[in-house]
This record gives sequence, C-alpha cells and structure tokens, in this order.
Amino acid sequence: YTEGLTDILLTHGFQMQAGAGAPLRFNINLYACFPFQPGYKSFWPLYLLTQCLDGSFLETQVTGWKLFFASNSIEGINPDDITFTITETGWPTAGEPYASEYLAAQYYNSTITRMKDPTSALYGVDVYLFEALDEDLKHSLPVEAHWGLMDANGDIKEEIARYWPSLNNDTNVAENDTDMKKDKVENRDDSFSNASGNLRATYA
Repeated sequence: YTEGLTDILLTHGFQMQAGAGAPLRFNINLYACFPFQPGYKSFWPLYLLTQCLDGSFLETQVTGWKLFFASNSIEGINPDDITFTITETGWPTAGEPYASEYLAAQYYNSTITRMKDPTSALYGVDVYLFEALDEDLKHSLPVEAHWGLMDANGDIKEEIARYWPSLNNDTNVAENDTDMKKDKVENRDDSFSNASGNLRATYA
C-alpha cells in the first residue's frame, strides 16, 4: 500500500469498471502472516501466531479494506456494490519453524469457518487458497515448494484432510466428506506431469 498512489489507482479503476458497465470487483492477495523474512517466525510470540492461525488477522485485513472503501467516497460508486475477492491466501507446510501441515490445517479450518459466519468480515468473500499442489521446482525460499493442500503427486496432506471443515456443518470432512477422504486426486491427466508430478511448476 502506497498512500496517495493506491487511492488514485483504485479510484480510476473502479470508475473505469463502472463506466464500462462491468461488475465492481476488488481482488487482492492476502497472506495473514506470510511472506516473511527468513527466520523471523522463530521469534514469534504465541499471541501473534494464534491471531494468524485462527483467521482473526486475515479478517482484520479484510475489514480494513472494506472500511477504506466506505471512508473514501468515489463518485458514482456505492461501496456495497464492490465484490471483494481474496485471490490468494494460504499457509506453507514445510520450510520454516512455523510452517507445518498441522498449522496449515488450523489456518484453513479457521478461515473457512469464518467464511461461513454471517458476523465475520470474511462472510460473502470469495477466497482462493494457494495452492492445490506443491511446486517442488520452486526454491527461492525454503517455503516456496510447500504451499499445496496436496503434495506434487496429488496426495492430500494428512493433517489438512483431518482438519478440513465441512461446508455443510461443524464437523470435519475427514469423517463424512467422501471427496476429501480420498488419498489421491482422481481423473488426473498424467500426460501433463513431469517426472516429479508437479503440474504447475512445469508450465509456470
């Protein structure tokens, strides 16, 4: 966020959308506690880690942007007409002290649970989780290869499957959702795989 410049770009962007008769959309990548400087998390206090994992920090970020739209009037634009989409959010499962399958599972569980809560700022917000598969060819940071809900071969990570919340009730899908119980992704087109099974990294 660059004060002034961001305001101008958003204003003109929404005015262009409205002028073209297009839906008003605001897309943003939000990583509640990532990215970070290597080693930074080694010194995290428990309360900060808790705010990240329970989804409250992500919710605070969304609330801040909604308040920004409400307090910065744009001519001809109703803030309530703006569709808010989180185009990327996630938690890595390896590569740093606080990157693990269990912690990632808690982050996803909390985020999805808040999305179902009508009192939450995340309610009604479209959220794209980063990402489906590990990208084992990415090595710029230790965590880069480990953001997938599944490994590079399409195996759902055990802790993520165990704690994935049902979209229909408060129980976990590990017991009663047949799709997420499966160990493998079915109907994969292996003709697009490389030797390691990493689909996205092959064509990124």
